Amino acid sequence: MAIALLDAGVPANRFSMDGVDISARALDLASRACYGSNSFRGQELEFRARHFRAAHGKWQLSDGVRERVRFQQGNLFAPSFLPGQGSYDYIFCRNVLIYFDQEMQARALEVLLRLLAPGGCLFVGPSETGLLPRQRLVSAQLPMAFAFRRAEAAAPIAAPAKGKASVVPAQRPERRAATRAAPGPTAAERRVSAESRAAQVAAQTSAQAISLDQARRLADQGRLQDAQAVGEEHLRQHGASAAAYSLLGLVRDAAGDRAAAIGLFRKALYLDPGHRESLSHLVLLLDQQGKPDAARVLRERLRRVEAQESG
Repeated sequence: MAIALLDAGVPANRFSMDGVDISARALDLASRACYGSNSFRGQELEFRARHFRAAHGKWQLSDGVRERVRFQQGNLFAPSFLPGQGSYDYIFCRNVLIYFDQEMQARALEVLLRLLAPGGCLFVGPSETGLLPRQRLVSAQLPMAFAFRRAEAAAPIAAPAKGKASVVPAQRPERRAATRAAPGPTAAERRVSAESRAAQVAAQTSAQAISLDQARRLADQGRLQDAQAVGEEHLRQHGASAAAYSLLGLVRDAAGDRAAAIGLFRKALYLDPGHRESLSHLVLLLDQQGKPDAARVLRERLRRVEAQESG
């Protein structure tokens, strides 16, 4: 995040960040800021040359970036956790709420709302959006960003004071007239439309085989139908995979089709019972469907997967 702000031209003295975790081991690794080659994915790696230096087979982050982040240990539910009111313009709490039951989720959200500054944004994981109290938090209208503001902060966000980064003003939702909907497309028409979309998107990219990275980029841009078409084309080209089904599940969930999303996440888990992203999304969808026992079983499996990955 610090790299992204600096590369966007935000002066270093205009922002600071706090990284908080309950794990001392995770904090130690983060503060070292030394990464292996597998930490750098994709083709665009110019930022690595700007902000890292090679060191003993790894990549060490520059001090200029490291100094913008302060790490501290803390328990989200401790009475002494980050004292103060409205301290942060942005809070990133992605894929944390999924590990709690409904009572603890409500307690965690109270803490996050206390820490969120007026006009600030709370970012959660894509499967956690349904957990937020809509009478208190509203979408910031940023496609696939899963960002929310306080419901009372309806006016455009003003420029922050010195020491805090700027916030992109949210767009107001369009008003829609109450008209009768036209008949929807048939199944055959939808299939042809999806195939046409996949062909159009593939033609706009490169001659390379359709990849899940293309589908993810389209989803990040809010182009859900295109992302779905490309994901389905990937399945046709490369066969079934947990990653493909999980991505398609995320797209269907973002589009509001929870039943289809659940089916896709189950397909992913059939292929890979320990697929963490599918587990995390499915846990919350089952909670939202009023199936706490099924959600509890998967939540325990998710905890075991996390424990194995952390070594």
